[in-house]
Amino acid sequence: MSTEVVLGRGALTVEVALRPFAFTIRRSGRRLVRSGGIWVADGTIRDHFIQLTEGVLAHEERSPAAHGLRASITSVRTDEAQLDVLLHGGRRARLSIGDRISVSARAHAGPLRVSLFCQRTPAARLRALCHRTGFPQLLPEWGYGFWKSRDVYEHQDDVLDDFSGFRRNQIPLDAIVIDSPWATQYNTWKFNPHQFPDAPATIARMRADGVRTVVWVTPWVNLDSRDGQIPPQPESERLHRQPAPNYESGAAAGHFVRLCSGEPFVAQWWMGTGSTVDFTSGAAESWWRAQAKGVLELGVEGIKADDGEGYYVPDDVQLSDGRTGAEAAWTLGGLHRACLQRALEETHGANGVLFGRSGWTGQHAVGITWAGDQASDFWSLRVLVISALAAACSGLSNSPTTSGGTSGTAWWSAARPSCSFAGSSSAASRR
Repeated sequence: MSTEVVLGRGALTVEVALRPFAFTIRRSGRRLVRSGGIWVADGTIRDHFIQLTEGVLAHEERSPAAHGLRASITSVRTDEAQLDVLLHGGRRARLSIGDRISVSARAHAGPLRVSLFCQRTPAARLRALCHRTGFPQLLPEWGYGFWKSRDVYEHQDDVLDDFSGFRRNQIPLDAIVIDSPWATQYNTWKFNPHQFPDAPATIARMRADGVRTVVWVTPWVNLDSRDGQIPPQPESERLHRQPAPNYESGAAAGHFVRLCSGEPFVAQWWMGTGSTVDFTSGAAESWWRAQAKGVLELGVEGIKADDGEGYYVPDDVQLSDGRTGAEAAWTLGGLHRACLQRALEETHGANGVLFGRSGWTGQHAVGITWAGDQASDFWSLRVLVISALAAACSGLSNSPTTSGGTSGTAWWSAARPSCSFAGSSSAASRR
């Protein structure tokens, strides 16, 4: 009986030892991976969401791992083998080895497919990744320029104050990002009239002088926005106590991720309590995109797409395409980006910019991905430079940084907190 299977494709070979089980990958005879194996463990996952930092503490309770001991061949071709693997303790697992290696991850999510790129140089491996997942977009020139933002613009006068200050001091400026909050509630795609009494005029005034407007959004529609950031007008506070006006229509049409009962999934996130849009539904995607275009038609040319991480979505919720949250939660962020990119292109052609954070493999092919919030110190700035270089090696070439930092002494010592986003090059201050 054979104790080894050798698979080949071009210069690559995979040597699979059956007793004991292991695999080795070579290119032109040179070893790339040595003694690869598999293991399986039963357990539960209780990721704990920390609202203050908008992050998750991963916590897994699992039994000891059962490692693969030996394997038998189910079927074999030149470049693919199906194996039955005996695990320590007597359990068995199925393993497919070919142009991909399939293993089981968190069981409810189904098989995890891992692709190994084995080209000769890092540049060649990056090119192969981009051929598989998409190449970064070429942005309009203003997307590579200098952008300005604050954590909260309490009033449109503060936006114009930043705009005028840059012009007065002859500092090049390509865009102002109006971060949370700016809408009537989270997320209505409607400017809060008490915070922005004349948003179209503000947008037009800056655009006439070469400065674009970018607005922040997440894929949530709230029933209660009191836990979010609220501008300091009494009428704004009143609005945020009320459900977003677009919530009822979205729920009635089935545009939100659903519970098994068919009711919308409702959860607390870091800007209140609401439901997240189900972008696996074509109708929900069209509904959300139409609302985005309503703002873009006012002259807004960029969208900051925040949030969208899959850890908000429980395993057992239902999506429109038939998958569960366990199977598709982490795809929703990428689908949200694709929806907003489509809205930008339909409104502004190639002149709009999507400025996103959350995503998954392939997100580099859509808009810009920024590094998130970091402390206002030089150590963090140094780390951002390193992370940007590392991200570029994975295809994230459109990757800006918050050059002034987001939290810490330098941030909070300012009378009016602000931050800036520096691209890979500074565009002209007027166009």
